[in-house]
Amino acid sequence: MSQYVIHHDSQYLSDPDLFSPDRWTKEAKVQFPRFSYFPFGGCIRGCVGETFALMEEYHYYLQYVGSGRCLMTQIIRSN
Repeated sequence: MSQYVIHHDSQYLSDPDLFSPDRWTKEAKVQFPRFSYFPFGGCIRGCVGETFALMEEYHYYLQYVGSGRCLMTQIIRSN
């Protein structure tokens, strides 16, 4: 099953084409059925790049945010 199809199915999300940060709170995520959101795939056919992507995110955090060189105001201005 395609991730795009599942992630845009109104059966799992109300108004799936709308970005809603409240959708990802701990309380809201508990209500999702298993594998209704799987950005890296699931089971044995998971994405081979998942570990690399998470490592890259951690590295970015340590390099820029953790060192104090990057302030939140700089991030907001760049967007």
